[in-house]
Amino acid sequence: MTVFMAVAALSGCHTHTVPPPNPAPSATTATAAVTPSPKPTSAPPEGRVRIPASDPDSATEVAESFVVAYWSYDARSDTADSRTERIRPYATSALLTQEQGARPPSAEWSRAQENDELVQITEPRAYRDPSAPEPNDLMTMLLIEGTRTITTGDGERSEPLPTQVLSLVNHDGAWYVNEFLR
Repeated sequence: MTVFMAVAALSGCHTHTVPPPNPAPSATTATAAVTPSPKPTSAPPEGRVRIPASDPDSATEVAESFVVAYWSYDARSDTADSRTERIRPYATSALLTQEQGARPPSAEWSRAQENDELVQITEPRAYRDPSAPEPNDLMTMLLIEGTRTITTGDGERSEPLPTQVLSLVNHDGAWYVNEFLR
């Protein structure tokens, strides 16, 4: 069973249809249900996390940048809202609301701060699972893999990032992550 099929089965989705990105749209268009995230009101704190530039017209590039922004963190300078601000350019408003203030549990975060931990996702690679529903101009699902590099005062280690499954929607020609099926 592929990763996509397993996630779809666990989330109650049929593998022949893509779940709608938001509640069912009205009689207007499918993009009316998608709201891009609002622009930030202030700049995120400077940190050591580096997010690759992406073309909003490319679902693949948006997915890769989103995963880097979501899973990377700088325990030295991140605040409770840092992750939300990093994913803002790549996420719908609904996803931002869901992820507001998300970060590791307190004990884990305290340990990360004590160790001056930097987690950087590198070499992200998004691709379409051949068993996934066919993408269309308004929606696609992608799998993303990469490498998680963890740097502390004790050195650096790398490990594979578990495969991520993202649902993306297109709004006015730009792609946004609408669902993150960890």
